[in-house]
Amino acid sequence: MKQKLWITLATCLAYCIDKELYKAIDYLREQVRVLVEHQEKQSRKLSEILASLFDCHQELLLDTLRRGRARKKERARHVSI
Repeated sequence: MKQKLWITLATCLAYCIDKELYKAIDYLREQVRVLVEHQEKQSRKLSEILASLFDCHQELLLDTLRRGRARKKERARHVSI
């Protein structure tokens, strides 16, 4: 009789531990999902910022080249006069 009681208690305890472990695993899965989602959003934002910076840099380079060419033409005009 005592042996059956111990087996029943051990089975019940194992079930409760198993149930709590599954709850903890589900909680951790949700935390990982949220973190991955947050990381993806941050990655997208960073990509957008980098693309914007690249575009600004290209525009700045083109503007600098145009101004340099204009100065050269202006100097050439002064020299030829």
